[in-house]
Amino acid sequence: LLAVVLWMFAVSGATRTGLFPGQIGLNIKNVPDHLTATANVDVVRVRLAADPTVWRQLAPASFSASVDLAGQSTGLIELPVQLTISIPNVQVIELLPKIVEVQVEPLVTKQKSIDVKTEGDPASGFFASQATTEPTSIAVRGGQSSLDRLDRVTAVVHVSGANTDRDETVNVQAFDSSGRPITGLIFTPNSIRVHQP
Repeated sequence: LLAVVLWMFAVSGATRTGLFPGQIGLNIKNVPDHLTATANVDVVRVRLAADPTVWRQLAPASFSASVDLAGQSTGLIELPVQLTISIPNVQVIELLPKIVEVQVEPLVTKQKSIDVKTEGDPASGFFASQATTEPTSIAVRGGQSSLDRLDRVTAVVHVSGANTDRDETVNVQAFDSSGRPITGLIFTPNSIRVHQP
């Protein structure tokens, strides 16, 4: 009995409890094809207890955090975070947050023309004239609320020191009417060709 008590004391004394220093990315599972979902957080934190040797094995990739949209409809939904750990002998003390808000809305597509913005100054004696793009418009896919805010789609071409035409393949960015970027949108195609005389 004394030996068992001493062993339990030793084990309990070796257990380390604390907040895992890394952030764990949050995934949203089972999103229907006609819907899009956005959580109010992108990462979660976890407080756990484990032997120091187990702690040394832990990395952000050891954890998987998700919420499940199976059976849900559109609207603002509160869902519990589900956490799995690939390394055994780890006890979860607290998950931060345990509940997240997920905005579920219809997935829509809008066709937008492409603006070209030049950055930098060409070489002395040269100027950047009207650019052309291929294609001239682009399909933007995303949540209804994001597309309602969409004002323009912009491609940036760098012309610093240029003294000849520029032909580049660039990605585009979406902005609202105040110039704030809109993230989480899907562009088709995902890059365009710009001819900048």
